[in-house]
Amino acid sequence: MPLAIGVDAGGTAVRGRTDHDVYTLAEPANARSVGIETTAARILRVIEELSKGRVVDAVHVGAAGAGDPAIAAALMVALGEALPQACVVGVGDDIRIALRAAIDGDGVALIAGTGSIAYAEIGGRRYRAGGYGPLLGDEGSGFAIGAAALRLTLRALDARATGDRLTAQIEREYGSDAYAILGRTRAIAGDASGIAAAAPIVLACAEAGVPSATEVVEGAVADLFALVKSVLGKIGAEHPELKDARFPLALCGGLLGHETILTQSLKQRLHAEFPALLVVDGGDPALGALKAAKASLSHRGLTRSEP
Repeated sequence: MPLAIGVDAGGTAVRGRTDHDVYTLAEPANARSVGIETTAARILRVIEELSKGRVVDAVHVGAAGAGDPAIAAALMVALGEALPQACVVGVGDDIRIALRAAIDGDGVALIAGTGSIAYAEIGGRRYRAGGYGPLLGDEGSGFAIGAAALRLTLRALDARATGDRLTAQIEREYGSDAYAILGRTRAIAGDASGIAAAAPIVLACAEAGVPSATEVVEGAVADLFALVKSVLGKIGAEHPELKDARFPLALCGGLLGHETILTQSLKQRLHAEFPALLVVDGGDPALGALKAAKASLSHRGLTRSEP
């Protein structure tokens, strides 16, 4: 039986799966932030854990940052050099495997984890909005939410803003000294995942009605909604006949994988403004990668089992 492995290499962790096993490495693997060499090494560690010494026939990796062709090509080279020559290796954007984990045909996916992006495949065409990284994009993401709370806390420590329950909670978790916060979140090194780790504190405070946290969450909802609206606008411009089509929309990523005040507000706004959308839960992106790995085997005429 050929061995296919799918890998989701994201900004917070690397998750891989076969038909029978799942393994997660809790280390970031966004090549833009940790580099090609480190990203490839972490992906290979996951592959090694899952293969258990067996020959790997196909690997497909959906990687954060791999929407950039240069990053995808560099990862292909690094993985290809380390894996058996006969292994079929594929590298693509992590948003596509997220879509395919939840939706088999035409549909839209919104990812919000460490970063954020909206993506659709309709009639063989691809559409996207966002996904430009923490410096220039990632609106509504865990990074954006965490960064907003950390900025407020740092201003409060400087007496440039009024502290509240949110800033007190950040101080309890990260320290009441500015440099303790910077060090704990690894902000000086530009580590997006360390900053995104503050997002759950914001969501919990928003659930409790803390005004500053509620404002941050409302801003994130508006930004995530704007990503979806942009993609739907692009689809409508090319396919006006699909204006009222009932597309499935998968909510994917660590920020949208649980029912929170953010997901509830986002679903309400999507339903109000795009009632034809069928909002569905996102699946495991590593499953979407596994489907792609198996497809590469079928193209070579090898027998494969379905997930």
